[in-house]
Amino acid sequence: MNELTELAVKNVGCAGVSDGIAAGTNQVSETIISQPEIDLGRLKDAFEHSGIRVKEIEFLEHGLCYDYYRVQFNAYADLEKHHDRICSELGMNADSLRSENYTGVPNCRKVKILRPENTWKKYGKAEFQTALQSYSGNFVLPVSIGVSETGEAQFADFADAPHAIVAGESGSGKSVFVRAALHSLCRLNSADHLELMILDPKQVDYQGEFEHYPHLYNGAVIADTSEMLTALEKSVEEMESRYSLMAEHGAKKISELPEHIRPKYRIIMVEELADLPDE
Repeated sequence: MNELTELAVKNVGCAGVSDGIAAGTNQVSETIISQPEIDLGRLKDAFEHSGIRVKEIEFLEHGLCYDYYRVQFNAYADLEKHHDRICSELGMNADSLRSENYTGVPNCRKVKILRPENTWKKYGKAEFQTALQSYSGNFVLPVSIGVSETGEAQFADFADAPHAIVAGESGSGKSVFVRAALHSLCRLNSADHLELMILDPKQVDYQGEFEHYPHLYNGAVIADTSEMLTALEKSVEEMESRYSLMAEHGAKKISELPEHIRPKYRIIMVEELADLPDE
């Protein structure tokens, strides 16, 4: 998890992502945050020195990387227009301050200010497990996709994404994210419901990490190129068979089939699409 957090921070400035299965320590940042990074009086002065009158200002909470403030102005204020000056008054760069509408209160904005990196909340194995235990939705194929800015576990339905590509530059955290997603799929879905086929032409070590899951197709990661071709051909045959079955029962989705004839969902993960054999 620490690896994923560091990569996310490096590439997007601020990210809270839940993994915990990745190799490495499971420690969470123990920095105790009790006070907002920016004093309320100083923040108010920054707005007013920029020509924006403040009616009321309140510290809301600490997020993963940002502190949140509710700021109500005397009248409508275009913060985008004054953004650079406000940041200058606070002695921070332009990327360290963001804002959005605060609904329910007139002329009010929710202001987010980036804290020093050593105060960012980082998540490890224990937090990942807690996040999975908090799932209470009714998705067909629930998958953990991380946490929100305020640290709340986020889930999605993988059935809504029949084709998914994870892309990015080297070192951006692609493999760590994929591993975390696969672990969550296996943890949140029973082996009677989901089958996982992993094709690993790069021969990255997925076998040792996933072999204990009963979800694994034929009980092993496929690393041999000839076996990959056979597995994909069988998957095409299985797909055509399922289309025929759904047509027979007037179903548009597998979930609409009668439970006693409904096949398992099969997820096929290719570690590196470009490395698949040309056949």
